[in-house]
Amino acid sequence: MIGTSSQLRLKASFSPVTVADSRLTVSSQLKSLGVIFDPRLTFDAHVSSVCKACNYHIFHRIHRSHQNYWWPK
Repeated sequence: MIGTSSQLRLKASFSPVTVADSRLTVSSQLKSLGVIFDPRLTFDAHVSSVCKACNYHIFHRIHRSHQNYWWPK
């Protein structure tokens, strides 16, 4: 849920919702179009996720380039 600090304190607990015989639980984050939103809109989780993905791709690109350089096919 997104809101001000006072609004979030009022809605401290939520109960699960059932839709089409599937139980949905409440989450502390929402991901929409690749952007992760948290209740306070700090984007900490989103920035962390983007940095993790960038590090993964950079590492694998460097690893593959060194692998091709040292051990050609």
